[in-house]
Amino acid sequence: MNIFNGIVNDISDAFSILALAPPSGSQRTIKLPGRTLSYQDILENANSIIIVWDSQIRLTFINDFGKKYLGYSEDEVLGKSLIGTILPETSPSGGKNIKVGKDILAHPEQYISNEDVNMKKNGELVKVLWSNKVLYDDKGNVVGGLSVGNVHKDYI
Repeated sequence: MNIFNGIVNDISDAFSILALAPPSGSQRTIKLPGRTLSYQDILENANSIIIVWDSQIRLTFINDFGKKYLGYSEDEVLGKSLIGTILPETSPSGGKNIKVGKDILAHPEQYISNEDVNMKKNGELVKVLWSNKVLYDDKGNVVGGLSVGNVHKDYI
């Protein structure tokens, strides 16, 4: 099956397919004149922050761009809560960010895309436009989320 048969609704659908169910065999690569790209190349080299997180709001994947931009190594963030690492404990409006993470899972239609204030390892706050996708298991249970973030040129 070619993953590009049909319509990909948004960028997070595409990355969800690539990260969680990569194609097999000859479909694992994209051929361009003079270059062949693997799906892993695309995930790791996109100039977007790509993260996967579980239902407890813990980071389970972050691509190379995300690690470099945010200043973290995998060991510093994988398995850790998004809150207190790449999301400050409280939002600029004073709300608790843990509520936002859980709200994305409960009401995904409200968070297809959202702008958020994120935090680099050094404490610097940055604006990121996120495209979010809730991930489900075979029985329809929520197991986490996939988020693709594009960094705003202007910082807070």
